[in-house]
Amino acid sequence: EMEDAAALWRTAAGSIGMRLHFAALSAIFGTPLAVLPYDPKVKAFAERVGAQCVEDQRIEPRRPVLPVGPEAIRAQLDALCRTALGGLE
Repeated sequence: EMEDAAALWRTAAGSIGMRLHFAALSAIFGTPLAVLPYDPKVKAFAERVGAQCVEDQRIEPRRPVLPVGPEAIRAQLDALCRTALGGLE
């Protein structure tokens, strides 16, 4: 519902998206916005509302640095799922 969207966008510190409707909602609710355009219309909208358009900058994906190893995460997730499912063994 629109009230839910309004509550989400109005309280957000910022938004980053690639879809026109996402950018439009951010603009409507005054949420700081950056767009990653996939389509010329999204780029045009960003330029029209003065939003940052991130397309010419190369973004380098980085491997996340986890506080624990993957095995510990798997074990914790397994335990959480088992608890949620009623202690299945």
